[in-house]
Amino acid sequence: MLHSLLLMIYTLAAMMTACEDGPLKPVYPETVADSTFADRTYITSVPMLRDGKKYPLVFVFHGAGGNGAGIRSFSGFDKSTWGDSCIFVYPDAKVENWDEGCRCNKPYRLGIDDIGFIDAIYKTMIDKYPVNTRRVYAVGFSQGVISSVTLPGAGTYYTRVFEGNSPTQSQLYTLTIGLTATCVPPTIAGISNHGAACGSPYTSPTPSATGTTPMTWTLQSVTPPAPGMSINSGTGVVTWANPQFAPGGYTIVIQAANACGSDTEDWVLTVGGAGGLELPAARDPGGLPVGGVGARAP
Repeated sequence: MLHSLLLMIYTLAAMMTACEDGPLKPVYPETVADSTFADRTYITSVPMLRDGKKYPLVFVFHGAGGNGAGIRSFSGFDKSTWGDSCIFVYPDAKVENWDEGCRCNKPYRLGIDDIGFIDAIYKTMIDKYPVNTRRVYAVGFSQGVISSVTLPGAGTYYTRVFEGNSPTQSQLYTLTIGLTATCVPPTIAGISNHGAACGSPYTSPTPSATGTTPMTWTLQSVTPPAPGMSINSGTGVVTWANPQFAPGGYTIVIQAANACGSDTEDWVLTVGGAGGLELPAARDPGGLPVGGVGARAP
């Protein structure tokens, strides 16, 4: 607990260079504008606004079991020398904890979207007040400290690290965060068996696949071998200029791959007479089959 308190105090000390002195300010209870979070609440402390001035926005997160009103009273921001120069926001957790990003606590199991809630507050604040969007800060107490460092999205952020208990011996670090889209491995939809006419050019249907693009398609195997069969690496369409009969047909296996994985799918191509059907063999009067491409004994 003492460590968390010192961390909060040090963080507040770093903010002294970001907020100017000023008198006390009124406090307004707020509700978020986004109806998705209509059941979520927070408190704001807004200074007496001056025309043409934009104000830093500071999110203050309470600890486990607390609330916005409690951390507002405990932090003393309303009685501080920063009160006339910063807009303070004190969000309330929906349950006793914040979803701090560990994927292990009650808010996570309940699917509570704390980050979405804070983002909705931010959008509401910049719509209602003259916020300096280049000076947005987050501080917290106890578990609120963890929440304050797991909320940022893409952008450049600054943190000041203090040595021991000294408020003067410190180092400022810059952290630049970029958003990278999540890569989803391919999943190929099932492909139905179908047929081709012997000696007539064959083109398969275009396979369907979900996952992150671009994808590369390859012809993994054909059993038995089918000389001349190929695949379009961009679409997955299989072509064969001169299909030939094979007992039982051809088992074709294709693969789709991207930067994070691959998937395979197979189907059977039956080659026969016109219309892609295997035709029964003609028979001579003695009952023996008459040989020929595309014919087999029943």
